Amino acid sequence: ALQYENEFGGIRSQGDQEYFDLMRNTIDKSGFKELLTNCDGGATLVTALKTIQKGVLETVNFNSDSLKQLTALRQAQPNKPLYVSEFWPGWFDYWGGGHAHYDVKKFEKEVTDV
Repeated sequence: ALQYENEFGGIRSQGDQEYFDLMRNTIDKSGFKELLTNCDGGATLVTALKTIQKGVLETVNFNSDSLKQLTALRQAQPNKPLYVSEFWPGWFDYWGGGHAHYDVKKFEKEVTDV
């Protein structure tokens, strides 16, 4: 599989469509035959799921609301597999900042609900 865009948030304008067409055409002309994927999450997922490109597997990334995210993905792509390209039960630390962390018990419940 080849992920050709990451967290763009869906096509909202003619310029966005031209960008996605350019990316797709460049990949096709280069001879890649792999499954193309695109990744979105959070607030951008709703827009992205409305504008899924033909022949592309839309994937999601998230750190919470697992059931909500996967349900939205299933409804938008009923005949395609569910694919979580990023699940982050933590976050990165900024240089000089505090340590980022999440409550693991919260994630245990969400994962078992799916």
